[in-house]
Amino acid sequence: MTVQEAPSTPGRAGREAAERDEPRAARTRDALLAVLRRHLRTGGGPLSVAEVCRRAGIHRVTFYGHWPDLDAALDDAATTEVDALGVTPEAVLSAATTPVELARTYRAQLRAQLEEVRAHREVYRGLFRAGGLELRLQTSMRTRAEDAIAQLRRLGVDTGDSLDVAAGYLAAGAAASYRDWAFSDEQDVDLAAARITAQLPAWWPQA
Repeated sequence: MTVQEAPSTPGRAGREAAERDEPRAARTRDALLAVLRRHLRTGGGPLSVAEVCRRAGIHRVTFYGHWPDLDAALDDAATTEVDALGVTPEAVLSAATTPVELARTYRAQLRAQLEEVRAHREVYRGLFRAGGLELRLQTSMRTRAEDAIAQLRRLGVDTGDSLDVAAGYLAAGAAASYRDWAFSDEQDVDLAAARITAQLPAWWPQA
């Protein structure tokens, strides 16, 4: 006689435990990212997983539950740093009554992101050389691009039929622009922002 195995799906107690763990995992990830972001803002330099965990007060095993290695964690921290500069309160976006107003808001975000890269250029150069940062930036910028397109459509801008194509184009272009800016020695943020916005699609409002 064979014994029927219990289903592999977790029971209620297991699910509840997993749900309790999710906020804890988010907190540990945020604590680690905070350490990494401070490290980036102070100019980078030698760093180890052990040192990150020591500063965050978290065990190394927990670190590897979030990232496979230090480079991946630093890529996430840098992406978070740049992406945070592209966040605009919903109230500000909703208050815009013309496409040009929106375009000015996004132009200010672009300028802030370029300032961030310029301020820590050597750090960003190293991360771009490692190869993971640009892809992560594309992913985060895609979300920002989708939001921007939705706002422009709200104000009557014809952005074309394909949201995916438009958002992908804007995200890839932004990520590549930050990479090129990081490896350049130029200092004029306004000129760089003007050059980037000049490559935007014809339907993008001129700020």
